[in-house]
Amino acid sequence: VKLLLLGSQLHYETPGGLTLSQSEADPRQARPATSKLPGAQEQKAGVYNSTFYAGVSNEIHLLPMLKHVITLFGSYTDFKNPFITNYEIQNERTSGLRTYLELGKKMSIVDWKWDIGVEWQQSKSTVANYGNKLGTKDTIQASDDLNALQSFIFSQFSALINTRLEIEAALSFNNYQFNYKNIFPNNENTFTTKKLNAQLMPRIGISYRIINNLVWRASTSKGYSPPTLAELRPSDNNIYSGLQSEYGWNYETGFRFKSLDQRWNADIVVFKFDLKNAIVRRTNSAGAEYFVNAGGTNQMGLEFQFFRELIKYRLKGFIRGLEFRNSFTYDDFTFTDYSIDTISYSGNKLTGVPKLVNVSSLKLFFPKGFNFFLSYNYTDKTPLNDTNSVYSSSYQLFGLKLSWGYKHKNSYTFHVFAGIENILNVSYSLGNDINASGGRYYNPAPARSYYCGIQMML
Repeated sequence: VKLLLLGSQLHYETPGGLTLSQSEADPRQARPATSKLPGAQEQKAGVYNSTFYAGVSNEIHLLPMLKHVITLFGSYTDFKNPFITNYEIQNERTSGLRTYLELGKKMSIVDWKWDIGVEWQQSKSTVANYGNKLGTKDTIQASDDLNALQSFIFSQFSALINTRLEIEAALSFNNYQFNYKNIFPNNENTFTTKKLNAQLMPRIGISYRIINNLVWRASTSKGYSPPTLAELRPSDNNIYSGLQSEYGWNYETGFRFKSLDQRWNADIVVFKFDLKNAIVRRTNSAGAEYFVNAGGTNQMGLEFQFFRELIKYRLKGFIRGLEFRNSFTYDDFTFTDYSIDTISYSGNKLTGVPKLVNVSSLKLFFPKGFNFFLSYNYTDKTPLNDTNSVYSSSYQLFGLKLSWGYKHKNSYTFHVFAGIENILNVSYSLGNDINASGGRYYNPAPARSYYCGIQMML
C-alpha cells in the first residue's frame, strides 16, 4: 500500500498594468494603462492558489501472471484571482478512482503484457465573481456550481520480441459530461447536464533496436482533451455549454542513440499533429476572457535532446566530473479552417507558441558532495494574437545553482542549495495574455532573483 500526501501554494502578483500595442514590443517601454480600464497594479491583480493532494494505491498479485492495482486520489484547491475587471474566487474538490488488471509473462523469446481497466474522476467547483475595488472583493456579479465527470475504459497490449522488436497497441473509450446551475443572479434549483461527444482513442507504436545502442521508433495515436471548468465557465461569467472537446491524430518517428561507454546519448523525434476543434482564448471589450472552438491546427515539429559526459566522474581530483545537456525544440504550428465572422486566420501561426526553444546546462561535480549548475534558455519571439500582428520579443536567460548533498548511510539524505535566476537581469514578458483586450498582452517576468533551500529525504 502506498500513501501520497502533497500540498502546494502559489502566489503571483503582476508588477503593473501594461498597455502595449506595437509589434515586437519591449516590456520596458510600457506606457500607463488607459483610463477605460484600471491598471493591474492599481487593482492589486494577482493569483493566489493553495492545493492539497492525497492518494492511496494498492497492488496485489492474484496469480504468478496476474496482478490487480487500484488507486484512490483526491485534491482540494482554493483559488483567488483579483483581476482588472473582477475578483474571482473558486473552490474545487476532485476525487477519482483508477483500477486495472495486468496479465503478463516473460518467455524465452517474447516478453508480453496486457492491461485492462477503468478510470473515473469527478470535480465539483463553486465559482463566484465579485467587483474588484482596489484588490478587495466588492458586490457579487455571478456565482455558479459546476460538476465535471470523466470516465473511460482502456486496454493496452505490449510485447518485446527477441529483445529487439517492441510493439504496443492500445484503445480507450472516453466519456465526459458536466452539470451546472446558477446560484446568482438566477437562483436555479436544478442542474443542467451537458454531454460532450464520446471519443474512441486508438494508439499503435513500434520500436526496433537496429544495433545494440541505436533504436528506431514510430507511433500513431489519437489525442483527446475536454474543456476544463475554467474554459466552460470563464471570467466573463457566462457558461459556454456549446464548447466541445479538442481532438486530433498524432504521427511521430525518431531515433535514440546511446554510446557503448554510456558517456553520451542523443534522442531526435519529428512529429505531425492535426488538431480539430482547437480551444482558443479570446477576450471581450471589458478584458474578460472566454474560449471558443477555432477550427483546427496543423502542428509539425522536431525535438532533439543530447547528453555528453565531458569529464567522466571520478573519486579523486578537484573536478570530479562535468556533464553537458541540451534540449532543442522547433515548432511550425499554424491555424487551419479557422474563421471568426468574416476574418480568416487560416495559415497564421498558432498563438502563444514560439518557433524555437533551446535549453542548455552544464553541471560540475566537486569533492565533498558540492555541485555547480549553469543553465541557459533561449526562447524565440511568440505571436500574441490570432492576426499575428503582435509578437513578444525573444529572450535569453542564464541561471546558476550551487548545492551540497550529504547521505547518511541508508537512513537519510540532506541537501542544501542556493542560486540565481536571470543573472543578466533581462527584461522580458512571461505568461503573456493571448488575444488580450486593449493591448494588454504583456506580463513582466521577474528580474534577477535569488533563492535558497534545504531538503531532507528519509
